[in-house]
Amino acid sequence: MKRCIRSSDNWGIYEEAAASLRRLEGPDSLEPDYVFVCSQMGSPEDNTIQRLRERGDATRLLEVVADPGCDDEVAAPLLLALAERKPMPIDAAVAMLDDNRPGAPAVAGWLLGRAPKLKKAATTKLVKALDAALAHWHEQRKRQEDLEEATFAVTWLIWACAKHNVGGEQLATALTLVEKEAASIREAAIIALSLQPNPEVLEGALANADAAIRTTAADTLVRAAPERAKSVSLDDRGSAERVLQGGVSPPGLAAAARQVHTQGIVLPHLVKRKETKTLIDALASKEEGVLHGAIEALGALGETKAEDKLRDFAIDEAHDEELRKAAWRALRRSKRARAGKEAR
Repeated sequence: MKRCIRSSDNWGIYEEAAASLRRLEGPDSLEPDYVFVCSQMGSPEDNTIQRLRERGDATRLLEVVADPGCDDEVAAPLLLALAERKPMPIDAAVAMLDDNRPGAPAVAGWLLGRAPKLKKAATTKLVKALDAALAHWHEQRKRQEDLEEATFAVTWLIWACAKHNVGGEQLATALTLVEKEAASIREAAIIALSLQPNPEVLEGALANADAAIRTTAADTLVRAAPERAKSVSLDDRGSAERVLQGGVSPPGLAAAARQVHTQGIVLPHLVKRKETKTLIDALASKEEGVLHGAIEALGALGETKAEDKLRDFAIDEAHDEELRKAAWRALRRSKRARAGKEAR
């Protein structure tokens, strides 16, 4: 009877079988409900999902959600109900990591990622499941099989591991996937990277070929380990911007202020930080492009010390005439800006 309900595509046959199962199990039994929500035809009763949300056994509900016959519109409210239970059915979700059905690891990962805390044994199984899911994804791709379920499992397990600060090695592996089919996995890995407080994983990601990954790693590293963020290359605009915005001062900052290709990245931050000496030192450069940048930055400071240096530069006939004119203009801007501040 249950098999008939699950597989029937004839409404008349299905309705009769469903009614028979309900009579057999009784009006208060949830057994028919577990069967109805995994059928092709959907439940013939109005309150099936509500009954399962309120009284369903956690293990059975997870099995239902992982069942290929369970529609997303049914799975979503059931999973939310499990996540809202107090206590959350963590043991049932951990047990599902061993389930061989394609949808099971993703379901387990979705729920475990929302758990406030996991025991060591649970996180160990979680990492092992992610390892297996990554291996399965590669195997499916090699066989040119459909990757939807395999990708879904990897993405949710990556997220769950990141939420519990485990699986750094697996995350690093996921970040290196360059295959077109791995786009969703890389996106999940970037999100997971933003949750990752492990400095080693973050520093490793700074060398990734993907700019989005490098930027996320730098941003997270500033929050997780500011001292380690000093290793970020100032040649990489996205990463450098995150580090400088976070108030970190990499050792190459002064040198970057004297290089044309990095001035555009560091000068706005040096002005904001009032790094007058560093900007004055840049005036010693022989490169016209560097001097233009330093002059403009000094003019934006609105400080008397910077104005003195601009004046000295402007009256020195050894400098290019256009640069001297730029210094005079910067000096006037600085005075106006300073006067405005003093007036306020």
